[in-house]
Amino acid sequence: FARQGASLGTVLKDPLLYCLLPALMAPAFISTGLIFHQIHIGTEKGWALEVLAFGLTAFAAGSFVMMLTTGVLVDRLTTRRLMPFSLVPTILAWAVLAATDSRLGALVFFSLLGVQSGLMSVIHGAVWAEVYGVIHLGAIRAFATSTMVFASGLAPAIVGVLVGWEWTIAAIALLLPPYSLIASGSAFIGVRFVLR
Repeated sequence: FARQGASLGTVLKDPLLYCLLPALMAPAFISTGLIFHQIHIGTEKGWALEVLAFGLTAFAAGSFVMMLTTGVLVDRLTTRRLMPFSLVPTILAWAVLAATDSRLGALVFFSLLGVQSGLMSVIHGAVWAEVYGVIHLGAIRAFATSTMVFASGLAPAIVGVLVGWEWTIAAIALLLPPYSLIASGSAFIGVRFVLR
């Protein structure tokens, strides 16, 4: 399968694309789904509005630091090596959310979400050029970004339904690490066995 210089039509037939998309979509889906419902999370966890405000500052700080760090890592290691491990911050974030109600836990949770956001924004920007080249990069990135936007738009509704069914935030959070592990496994299969 000739990937370098492939058109979007060719890329859509490539199994590698479908191995990578779950990992690339996961942070957009997971983060948007719960941050959209942050007031409900704060109420359930006993976090005041100022704790949530500091949490969003921690999110921004984590994202900023990780963007700078990931740029260096991508240059040294390539996105292929990073992709299977790219959801570790998400898994840790949801484990923290499920396990604690403390204010410190809130800051750790939001910081890890920021780390995930920074990590994936750099990887998402680099992986398509690395795998498919730059000739049709605009069309390929547009498709990939549209799937992420779709996932982030779907997430608040799904989380809202679960909240309406009286699921706790801790219970919802426990669903997310298994999905992240499956998505990471899919990325590993893609870069280890499908990508030649």
